[in-house]
Amino acid sequence: MIPVRMDIRPAAAVMEVRDVVNAGSRLAGPVAPGSLIEIRGSNISKTVEQAPAVPLPVSLAAVSVLLAGTALPLHSAGPDRVVAQLPFDLQAGPHTLRLRSGTLDFSEVPFTVAASAPGIVLQGERAAALNQDGTVNSRQTAAKPGSTVSIYLTGQGQVTPSVAIGTGAPAAPLSRPVLPVTATVGDVSAVVGDAVLAPGQAGVLQVNLTVPELPAGEYLLQIKVGEIGSNSGILSVGSR
Repeated sequence: MIPVRMDIRPAAAVMEVRDVVNAGSRLAGPVAPGSLIEIRGSNISKTVEQAPAVPLPVSLAAVSVLLAGTALPLHSAGPDRVVAQLPFDLQAGPHTLRLRSGTLDFSEVPFTVAASAPGIVLQGERAAALNQDGTVNSRQTAAKPGSTVSIYLTGQGQVTPSVAIGTGAPAAPLSRPVLPVTATVGDVSAVVGDAVLAPGQAGVLQVNLTVPELPAGEYLLQIKVGEIGSNSGILSVGSR
């Protein structure tokens, strides 16, 4: 009898791209020019790689993202998500992008661009925020009323003066959103001292606001750019 060997081989992993979301909020909806976007899917790459510094590269983990045939700068890439930066001059309306992994092209993925689509960067349920003394805002290190906190988000839309995508925003001159920026902590308006592209970072807006006179506690913070509100993140307010 001739021995017969049956080799059972695992099926190739299915690669797919599902959607495009704001990289800060990670919520579905429109995204904005100049913002960081997250392209979500599965089996996009075999490894995880993050840009070591600015300027951002156009390929990470053998992955590239093409918009109208042009490769976008990448912040990070991994098996289930890729973070890229959109051009600042991208017009509002429907668009499509395509992912390329090695020699394979994924199907085109549709997304919608709006003038602004702010998304606060979250750490769990907390807003990514630095207190005036440079500590990370938390229950243990709450911000005192009257002090300044810096909030980080993406999705501010066009800025002036313009900044090349993929490059770190300059410290001088500072680049600011064209649309007005406002903020609330709880139900109380907070004075925005300044809103600038975070120096040295690509696609990140830094909003410096004054903590309102509120009792000590945990409050939901929201930022508006133009008429569009962001997701909410927790901000800890301490005692004077």
